[in-house]
Amino acid sequence: MVDQERMKEYIAMGFDMERALELCQQEDAEAQKAAAKQAKIDAQANNTTQKNVIGDDKNEPAEGSKFITEDDLKKVVNETIETQIKEAKLKDATGNEGGDVPKERTVDDIMAEAVNRMRTGK
Repeated sequence: MVDQERMKEYIAMGFDMERALELCQQEDAEAQKAAAKQAKIDAQANNTTQKNVIGDDKNEPAEGSKFITEDDLKKVVNETIETQIKEAKLKDATGNEGGDVPKERTVDDIMAEAVNRMRTGK
């Protein structure tokens, strides 16, 4: 892409049309190289800040992104099931005065609730 105004300036300086075009193309190529270098520097700076967020050590994940162990998952699932059993007994003891029919729980519902409790801590 040639800057028409710059080309006119070269022609006004006394360069012929071909030489002015050649100079403009060189300037454009240099500008593109400079833009590419700046983009690379910006990308490296952005990558450095992302490494700080993710975690500097490759073997250690960042805070909040550690994997759950199987024992932790079993513990939370068991606590969730116990809580649901206690809630069901409480409803039976109170006679389910609210009149709402208890919903049948599936394994997926229990797992979803367990994962939600692990995330929120409640």
